[in-house]
Amino acid sequence: MIYKDFQDRSGIRATLEYFLRANDDHEHAMGNIVFVQGSAISDDPISINTDGTAEVNLDELVAEFEQQAGLYVGTNRDGKLYNHSTLTLRYEDSLTDKQWAEVIEEFQAGMGYEFDNSLFCGGIHKEKKNLHLHIGACRVDSDGKLISKHNHYEKAQRVRDRICQKFGLTAPENSFDFLSKNASNDHLDFVSLDKARGNKFNKDFSYVDERNLIRTKIKQVFEHDKPSTITDYVKSLKKRGVTIEAREDKVGECMGISYKLKGSDKSHSGSNISSTHASWGSLLNPERKGLNYHPARDNPTLGLTGIRVKVKVTKKQVSTIKRLRLNVIVRRYEGQYYADLAFRCGDVEMLAEAIMEMILKTLALIFCGGYARTYTPLELSRSIIEHDTNNETVYDGSDIQQCMQNVMTDAMTWKDEDSDTTQDLCFGWDKTA
Repeated sequence: MIYKDFQDRSGIRATLEYFLRANDDHEHAMGNIVFVQGSAISDDPISINTDGTAEVNLDELVAEFEQQAGLYVGTNRDGKLYNHSTLTLRYEDSLTDKQWAEVIEEFQAGMGYEFDNSLFCGGIHKEKKNLHLHIGACRVDSDGKLISKHNHYEKAQRVRDRICQKFGLTAPENSFDFLSKNASNDHLDFVSLDKARGNKFNKDFSYVDERNLIRTKIKQVFEHDKPSTITDYVKSLKKRGVTIEAREDKVGECMGISYKLKGSDKSHSGSNISSTHASWGSLLNPERKGLNYHPARDNPTLGLTGIRVKVKVTKKQVSTIKRLRLNVIVRRYEGQYYADLAFRCGDVEMLAEAIMEMILKTLALIFCGGYARTYTPLELSRSIIEHDTNNETVYDGSDIQQCMQNVMTDAMTWKDEDSDTTQDLCFGWDKTA
């Protein structure tokens, strides 16, 4: 059984039309479509006439879904409150209609859709090969809360494995448990599915083999090299013919990574290789790979030169920054306010780390012993931007003296300390360094 998520949608009618009615966009005859009640109370929208023809009336079902969505009391701005997903069997597997009814309830419960507190239904498509079930669901529960999709692919694979064991179905190897050359992280066994349909392989399928090979090499790195830092990981993979390309923001902070095999013209994002073993977030997550990341040490190895430092500021200083519309980004994290100071520190690993240490020490003096630290990826992802700018100031760390002078001059427009005292502190540190 293979799970596929088609992402959230702002309306439900088109989704229900797609999988409960034969149409040009979906090559299914009405005789091959069976409605699955799920937790819906609406009658079966498909009725068969005496002459064998079928009629479909979705009005009652659509109204039920829209009424459920109307309970929402949150602030989801995009209005995408409906989800569409599928469960597809291998061509040698099958389930009865009654078993499908059990499957949809068990699967949706595992995804957070409790039967008595949520709304979902399905449509079985009885093709000659690859029997599959479409699921339409409202993400709003009966309390008006949005049902979480956090780690939904991982949850789907876990509950899918239980269902496969219960009904004797075939399940692809679980990419959340281990990496291997056969692990499928695309959530669809594309090659097997295409074989079952009797089609020729799509040209994109050649990239499946590349991703499998990269997974194998990642597995070897963690089994044999046991990296503890991002730099260790990058260097170990490079020895095995895999390079890592970092995606950066305008300052040079790492926003994600891609993998590329030696001699290939295609890069594969970490989430496409394995969202829980190879993505940027999973590499740093202590519950996954737990690699240590220090920007000053690891960014040069990733081909990045930017460092972002957070300096704790007061509400009054935040107000000043906003009022003057300064080119300073301000974030809020766990009740505290921080001003972003962005630096570029060169591309030599040891030099960048030494420069960063000097910058942090000098910033502490500029802000009278204040809090100055580099952001962790978790802090960046969970912080709320209070003040943004299209022209963020980025300082050149190659000349520490001039760099700190520029920081001090800019900071004087919003910090409260006496400028002469701060200047003495700054240059007193530089002379003894």
